[in-house]
Amino acid sequence: MNQVDEITDFLENSLYDPAFVRFVPGSPTRTFQLTEPDFIYSVYRPDLAALGAIDGRTAGGLPRTTTIPCPVVTWGSSSST
Repeated sequence: MNQVDEITDFLENSLYDPAFVRFVPGSPTRTFQLTEPDFIYSVYRPDLAALGAIDGRTAGGLPRTTTIPCPVVTWGSSSST
């Protein structure tokens, strides 16, 4: 197998991990979205619950998924609004 085939095989197969999409107990891979262990403090992080963290709320206070638009940078343009 040459290097191109090895890299292609790695990109197609090795980077796929179901834990990227959903919580898999025991997997060291963190999901892209927040999962139950990230905001159920009384069960998964009693140390934070003791400090006043409220189950169901994220540490930053925002909902688990947000509709806040990301800022877009437009290079070279000036806007006067």
